[in-house]
Amino acid sequence: MQSVKLPVEICNKLDKLNRDFLWGHSASKSAVHLVSWDTVCLPKHSGGLGIKKSKAMNQALLAKAGWRLLQNDNGFWSHLLKCKYLRSRSLMDADLNRNKVCSST
Repeated sequence: MQSVKLPVEICNKLDKLNRDFLWGHSASKSAVHLVSWDTVCLPKHSGGLGIKKSKAMNQALLAKAGWRLLQNDNGFWSHLLKCKYLRSRSLMDADLNRNKVCSST
């Protein structure tokens, strides 16, 4: 989730697992949902539980990884991605999209 953009179907399945756990749903028993999932995902100060939606969390983690690359972070993953894919270029280089060696990350 931190280094690969997950397909929407996977994010929806992860959210379904979270919903089923929260509401006590199982194969033999279903419960009444008294609050919508969107309300549950609101921040605590807005009346929700602060649970993050998988798609938004995935996008935030990818943005964080990109930010670390742009800020020249000295972390292991930042160093690994820079050495393998960026080499001496910047993440913002337009030529980077033409490089066939890069992974989808």
